[in-house]
Amino acid sequence: MSKEFTIEEKIYNKLLLLHANDNFMADVSALEEKCAKLTKIKKVGKSEILIQYQNSSEYNEEITNLRKKYKLSSIYHQHLKSFVPHGGLPIIHGSTFNFLGHPIPKILSKLKNKSKELRVVIEIFPETTLNDFVNNWDKISKKRDELFGIKKDKEERFARNKNLERDIRICYLEKEGKTCMEITKEINETEEFKNNKTSYQDISKIIKRIKDKANNLTPTKKT
Repeated sequence: MSKEFTIEEKIYNKLLLLHANDNFMADVSALEEKCAKLTKIKKVGKSEILIQYQNSSEYNEEITNLRKKYKLSSIYHQHLKSFVPHGGLPIIHGSTFNFLGHPIPKILSKLKNKSKELRVVIEIFPETTLNDFVNNWDKISKKRDELFGIKKDKEERFARNKNLERDIRICYLEKEGKTCMEITKEINETEEFKNNKTSYQDISKIIKRIKDKANNLTPTKKT
């Protein structure tokens, strides 16, 4: 059974392979020299500040052009920014090259439909596979929970409450002005609820619990 490469391994292997592309490495060397040449030390009072070309918007644009020239998707952008100043990748046998996690879920509000509603957005690339989502589901679900304010799985357990219909019915009866004794009698005589008897002492507790829950709803989740 062949080993399935992770997205990090795919990126690393492709950048490693590009070492054999003379044109690519010539472009990298030229940009590396430019980084060294345009990196300056600026004096501010008695202090000295290192101003690196690779931190400039111009360098970022050059990386974009380099990436597009060699048909590399935007997932390579940050890796190339580190790749160029060092003239390539270090070839380390038996080690794991640690790339940024993928996919990286983000909470965005400005989408093409101009909706102001916040959503969790994941950028996909030509290299993206279903396994990338599966393997990173923990990160994705945490970002989802952050957006929707999900803290625990109590809401899901509550939604599966077998007595929820009965409890809602109790609240309706209470709104109609019926006393706890009257509600107890009616609920216990109702065909669908009579097999699970409700005591008089439980009515006020049920009403409070349902109202508290209704006033503090948060989204439910499965994972």
